[in-house]
Order: sequence, then structure tokens, then C-alpha cells
Amino acid sequence: IVGALAGVLLVTIYRSGQRRRKINKLLLEHQQETEKRSVELEKLNQVKDKFFSIISHDLRSPINALAGLLDLMDRGALAPEDMSRNIQELKARFNHTRTLLNNLLDWTLLQMDKLSLQPAKIDMNKIAGENIQMLRSVQEKRITFSNEIQEGTFAFADSNTINLVIRNLVTNAIKFTNEGGHIKLLAADKGKFWSISVTDDGIGMKPEVLKMLFDKTSPYSTRGTANEKGTGLGLILCKEFVEKNGGEISVVSTEGSGSTFSFTVPKA
Repeated sequence: IVGALAGVLLVTIYRSGQRRRKINKLLLEHQQETEKRSVELEKLNQVKDKFFSIISHDLRSPINALAGLLDLMDRGALAPEDMSRNIQELKARFNHTRTLLNNLLDWTLLQMDKLSLQPAKIDMNKIAGENIQMLRSVQEKRITFSNEIQEGTFAFADSNTINLVIRNLVTNAIKFTNEGGHIKLLAADKGKFWSISVTDDGIGMKPEVLKMLFDKTSPYSTRGTANEKGTGLGLILCKEFVEKNGGEISVVSTEGSGSTFSFTVPKA
């Protein structure tokens, strides 16, 4: 009888130890999940704060400036010799506001998981050329552009998001290129992917800045060579859109010697 009782006791102790280990494991997993959710909530709060910052300042400022210029023109308060210059400024401010609004709307859709991609065969030479043509007409730095993406460079991706990636990268290059500078677009064969690069001969960046460019919790922004403003949102969108299309984005830059932003996109 004593032996039987001892056996039952040992089994009970063993099972109790098993249950304790299972409970401890569940508690640890629950703690880790709670910590993970806490980090995610903190990131969402930071993203929300950035959103309200853009709405309250970055979007309001160019709209106020546009309203002021239009009011001056409406009242005839501008001398004829100033009219052309102010019209050019109006165009530049309108383009900046349009880009900001497009980025903001697309970024909001991304955060809500409501952005629908429709991959198809797209012509990278044509997309690059159209964006160069559009941006050339609104920039005032006399920057020259070369589209060295060969005809027949077809990718399989969503046209709208890849268009936005190209547009934002070229806009960023314009911002940090001096008057009379040059911007080049190129495609390189990377097996199953194309590597699309946007290279400028502008002011470049310090190594510590490169680490901050694609951080959506703390977007990096600084003024351009003509005192242009920005939000840092464009590059964050580029990263998310490239990744949504199955590619990767990277940057190489030397302070004082320009920058090259490259992203991969699947071949068609």
C-alpha cells in the first residue's frame, strides 16, 4: 500500500509540475504578446501624431500661401513685372500642395489597409518619361534630366503606386539638387527583377541621416537647396509601396556628391 501511495504521489507531483510549466509558458506568452501590442500601439500613436502635424501645419501653410497670392492677383496689387514671377511661384506651390495631398491620401489608405493594388505589365521607360516631363515643367532650378531606362523595360507591378514612387524619388532629387544640376534615371537587370535608380549630383547626405529616411515613426525632413519644405512622408510611402509590389528600396549617398535611390520591381 505504501508503495502504491508513493507512486500516486510521484505521478501527482509530476503532473503538477507539468501544469505549472504550462501555466508559466502561457503567462510568458501572454506577457510577450502584451508587450508587442504595447509597442504597436505606441507606433500607431506616433503615426497619428505625424498625421495631425501634417494636417495642422504642413498642409495649412501652402494653402494659406496660395490664398494670399491669389488675393494679391485678384486685387491687382502686383506690378506687371512681378506677375510672371508670382505665377511661377503659384505653380510651384500648387504642385507642392498637390504632391502633399496625394501622399497624405495614399498614406492614410495604407494605414487603414484599404489600398488595393492591381499588378499588371507596366512600361518603366514610359512611366519615367511621363514623370520627368511633368516635373520638369514645374521646377525652376534649370535642372536637366536624362531617362536612361531602355525601351522594353517591362515590370509586373501596380501602375499607380510605382508612378508615385518614381514621382516622389524624382521630386526628392530636385529638392536636394542645386540650380543647373542633373538627375538621371536608369534600369539595371537583376535577374527576376529590375533595379530602377534615380541619381542626382546634389548635396548628398551624412551617414546618420540615411538611417532615418524610411522610419515612419519619426520621418526625417530638411529644407532643400532652394529652401523647399517637406514632410518626410514621400520616402516612407516609397518604401511601403515598393515592398507592397514585392521589391526593396535602398539609398547610397555621399555628403557633397549627390545621392542614388534604387528600388527593385519584378520583371513582367
